[in-house]
Amino acid sequence: RYGVPYRSSNVNASNSVDAQSAYESVIAIWGAVMGGVNLLLHGAGWLEGGLLTSYEKMVIDADLLNMVTEMLRPLTVDDATLAVEAIAEVGPAGHFFGTPHTQER
Repeated sequence: RYGVPYRSSNVNASNSVDAQSAYESVIAIWGAVMGGVNLLLHGAGWLEGGLLTSYEKMVIDADLLNMVTEMLRPLTVDDATLAVEAIAEVGPAGHFFGTPHTQER
């Protein structure tokens, strides 16, 4: 909003790799990304406010970062992705597995 670079982190309060650490990472990363973060420090593997690191937590956080990256990818909305013709072809009681549109994808 003010044009000032914004830095954030993924540090959480949990001292072990558990549900709390995963939940806090989700909230921290999602809040930073939705806030328009320019630099995300300590994005993966940190626990207990940065006092601990964990390979297991790094794997979990890297997967979380990949999910957020995928969710931010723009959607393509055109005739091919909407598949209006395939929907009309199948009708309300059918399935799409055998349609050429589905087979091409």
